[in-house]
Parts: sequence; structure tokens; C-alpha cells
Amino acid sequence: MGQMGKHAHISVRLRAAFVFIVAVIGFGAMSLPSSPAANAAAGSSAAPLLPGETLWNGVPSFNFGANDGVNWDTKYNMDTGPDAAPIQSALKAAGMPIIRAWFFQNSLVDNHALSDAEQLQKWQAVANSGAVCFANLPTGNSVAYNLHLVTLLKGKCELYEVMNEPDIEGVNSAQYLAFWNSFVPQARAIDPNAKFGGPADYNNQGNECSYSSGSSTCFLQKVMIGMQASGILPDFVTYHWYPCWNNSASQCLTLAGSFASAAQQVIGWVQQIFGRALPVLCSEWNADPGSPTFMNDRNWDAQFVTAALQSIETSGLAGAMEYDISQYGNYGADDMFDIYNGGKPFATWTAFAGEIARVRGSSTPIVSPPSDPTPTPPTSPTSPPTPTPTPPSTSTPPTTPPTTPTPPARGDFGDGFESGNAGAWTAHQAAGTNTLQAESADVSDGSYAMEMAKKANQGNVFVEEDLAQGVAATHVTFALKLAGASGRGMMQLLQLRSTHGYFAGGLWLTYNASSGYKELEVYDGAYHWHACQLPTQLYGAWHSYSLDYTLGTGAKGGFSLSIDGAAACSATGIATTKAGGEMISAYQFGSIGSDGATAMDIKLDSVTIK
Repeated sequence: MGQMGKHAHISVRLRAAFVFIVAVIGFGAMSLPSSPAANAAAGSSAAPLLPGETLWNGVPSFNFGANDGVNWDTKYNMDTGPDAAPIQSALKAAGMPIIRAWFFQNSLVDNHALSDAEQLQKWQAVANSGAVCFANLPTGNSVAYNLHLVTLLKGKCELYEVMNEPDIEGVNSAQYLAFWNSFVPQARAIDPNAKFGGPADYNNQGNECSYSSGSSTCFLQKVMIGMQASGILPDFVTYHWYPCWNNSASQCLTLAGSFASAAQQVIGWVQQIFGRALPVLCSEWNADPGSPTFMNDRNWDAQFVTAALQSIETSGLAGAMEYDISQYGNYGADDMFDIYNGGKPFATWTAFAGEIARVRGSSTPIVSPPSDPTPTPPTSPTSPPTPTPTPPSTSTPPTTPPTTPTPPARGDFGDGFESGNAGAWTAHQAAGTNTLQAESADVSDGSYAMEMAKKANQGNVFVEEDLAQGVAATHVTFALKLAGASGRGMMQLLQLRSTHGYFAGGLWLTYNASSGYKELEVYDGAYHWHACQLPTQLYGAWHSYSLDYTLGTGAKGGFSLSIDGAAACSATGIATTKAGGEMISAYQFGSIGSDGATAMDIKLDSVTIK
């Protein structure tokens, strides 16, 4: 999952549906080298191993790794705080063999330059867990800083992955190769024992595809071809795999069997391009990069993890790292431990650890499952049958809906819901038992306002307006009243999306209804958080918001937010997007991608978009 969102990995509704579409096209349209793939299919025991790796009854041990990524909650995680010791102890007791630790140059939480002490704290957490350190050097790091990390971690981490999902982080294959060719020779001179690989593209082919004669060459292949041409060869090759997107719970469980076939595609390309086998790793995996409701069902998650690991065990991979251990990934749905309950293991971890124990103690070779296997549930007798979650449903349309509105050409949209419904908007949704309706009893202006009731673990509720033509800068005003808050977590109240479906900016409220804690932040499209001043009475009162937002890379972006006419937060001369040429094309108001445990009554009125 990319570094795109506060729980990034994010995750990732920020990638939009093209992630799933490209993945499907990749499987359906790829021209595979037949003989190398067939050779690679001999089984896991034939896979080249990484230094320090052993075989567990014929299965490479590093196939049971996991990610220690961005600690979105800096107080509760596996690296520091009260959860660190119990989580590290549980990992060590189960025999966690390898951990992919992310070593950022700057914090994604507040953008401060990370100190050597902070970096060594992350390494120490891996060491305390009894695992081999697999260091990811994220996409935003400079060559100079990565060389500093190799020096700092020499003798501690000997496996380095260069970049994280660069193909969806604004880095094309030529740029990646330029970075690789500059960094790797210098890094090998610093630590001759270290091993280097990549490119950790977002799926098993990446984007940037070129098509010719019924076949395709995409980011991953282009990078490997460039490495072969330069002579600066990798010690291993990595990619990511999230097989589900917009699938039902049962469909996603079936796709847990796709890890082996996805791996075979990459293993075949490695053999074909380099002329020999190299260790291939799926350095990040889980079910869905977004946040479908069923991923919060820990019994379902345990089934998926078990089935996925059993597919990985027969894949020919030298390693695989589940996302994630305890970083509040995907708003906690991806975590294997509960950071808000003393690091208590979820059923996800119980299933994961159970599969480690089964393979290490097994005397029966694992048989490759069929291409679409029926997942085997965890063997724990206390696990109840997994229910099939009801897919979120679109809210009931107004009784007398008007004709579909024509999107405004460049902006200048306004709606105070005086029609008594959401008919002026491009779309609206109320998933599960959430409700969305115009009401007249409590309004900011006029006769009507839109009331959106977000209930715990019921998905999204929002209204959306799309522009026919994107804009680089926007001015948005709206009135908002929040009430009836329960639960705790993060609630996204506003999301701006780009013409390519990327996340371009948003307004988030982090709160705990029990303690009274609350924090409002603007999160920009360059993945930085900006704390905002709250009004004196946030809950139970109408407030007028005004947001000016400019997309830009480098120092060309900026924003300002005011509440009730008073400046709340702002920034100028900053990057607000990772990719040049992006435009804002869609606006969502309500609760979008919020933590499942959050619940609140959201009232919206007097919206203008220019």
C-alpha cells in the first residue's frame, strides 16, 4: 500500500478503481514466457533464498513476513509506547522471520526530518521481534539520505528495497533506473554484504504499459530490462499484490488463491530478462487496498490470511510481507494487533501465527491448490462461522428525482438543498444502515439542509459533485453541523479528487467521544497533515467553512481554511500533489473512508464550489 493516506497505504481508495482494472487487464492480457514460468512452477523449495533464510518443510521461511510501516498513531504502535513490548514479544514467540521496516527521510505524519535515534528505534523493534530486518527506502528519500541510512544500519539491516510503489508515486521507469544506477553502486561500496532490490511496484506488473503484437511491457519489466542493460543488477526483485477491488466478501476470499499465479508471472519475467533465477518477493500484500466493510470482520480476515499464506507457500516466492503489523493501516482494518487494547492480537494474527506453526511443524508437503481454491477457515474451534457481509447499498433516491444534472463546466456549483433532496448533485450514497435525507427542522440557511447519519461500521455516507472539466485551484464554502458523536477514530468530512481519481486533498476530524479529544486537519495530496484551529463549540452548532485550495508540485501549491471567518490553518509555497498536471474534478461532503468505529450526525448546507 502506498504512502498515500494517513493509513496508507491508504490503502487505497486514493488509487481509485484503476488499481483493480489494471490488475485484471494484467492477468488477462499478459503474454507470459512459457518455459521459464513452467520451470518456476516446480514449487517453493526451488526458489532461490535470501541471506539468512531457511526452509520450513520445503517452504522459504521469509514467506511469513510482515510490514512495520508508517506509525500514523505515534503513541500506540509496535515500535514505541505501551504496545511495543507485547507486540514484539508475540512476534518473537511465533517465530516471525522477517519484517519490512520503512525508513522515511521525513515523517509522513508531520513532515519533520527523522533523526538517527528514531530510525534506530524502528530497527530495534525489528531486532526485539527476533526478525531479520528488510529495510524499505521509500520513494521520497534522496540518494544522499539513503546512503546515510546504509551507513547507519550497516551490520543491522543487510536487505534494502529501493522505493515503495514508485509507479503510482510519480516516478516513471526511467527515473527509477536513474536513481537505482546512482544509489546502488555507492551503497554497495559502503556495505559490501548488503543486498539490494526493488522496484516494489503496486502490483505484479505496474503501470506505464506499452503494447505491441498482442503483448505488453509494463513498469516492472521495463525496470528489470534497464537493470540488465546497465549491468547494475538486483539481488532480488519485489512487487505488491492486493487481489481484491469492489468484490464481495466471498469473491475476495476466492481471490486469496491468486498469490501463486501472480508470483509465477514475475518469476517468469525474472528468468527471461536476467537469464537466471533471482529471489522474488511480494513485499506487501493484503486483501483490498481500500476499506470494504468486510475487512473489519476479523473472522473473515483470518480466513483470507490463511488462504493467502497457503497460496504463497506454493508460489515459488522467496519472501512475502503482509501489510501490516500495527500501524493503523487502512484505518486499523489491516492491523494484526489492536493498538488501542494493549497490543492484543486480532484473529488475523492468530491465524497468521497458526499457519507459521503448522508449516514449521508439518511433516506433510503442501500441495498446490487449484487456481481458484476454496479457502480453508482457521482451525481454531472457537471461531464462529464467518457471515457474508451485505454489500453497501446506494441510498434510496428521492421520491421524485429530477433529471440527471449536467456537471458544471469549471465550477460555479451551488446547492442549499432547497429542492428538498440531493437531486442537484452528481451522486449520493448512504451505505448499510446510514441515512441521507433533506430535513427542515435544523438548517443553516433557507428551508432545507442535508442530514447524513454516519453509523458505526456501516461505510460511507456522502454527496458528490463532479466537474466536467477539472480545475487547478478551487474555492469551496459550506456550512456544517456535527452532533451525536460516538466512538473514536478519524472521520473524513471532505474529499477533493483529481481527474485521474487520485486523492487531491481532504478535511479530517480525529476524535474520541469518551475523552473529548478532537483535532481537525487538512491533509494535502502530497501526504502532509496540517493542524487547524477548532471553533470554541465544534459539536452542536452550525459553522461556516471556507477552503481555498491550489494543486501544485514543488512549491507551487497551497491552501487556506477559515471557519466562521477566522483563519483556521493555511500553507503556501508547498507541494499539494505528487504528480504534475493534476486537476481537481470531484468534491465529496459527508463521511468518506472514515474509521468504521466512528459515528456522527452530519448536517450540510449552503455549498458553493468555484
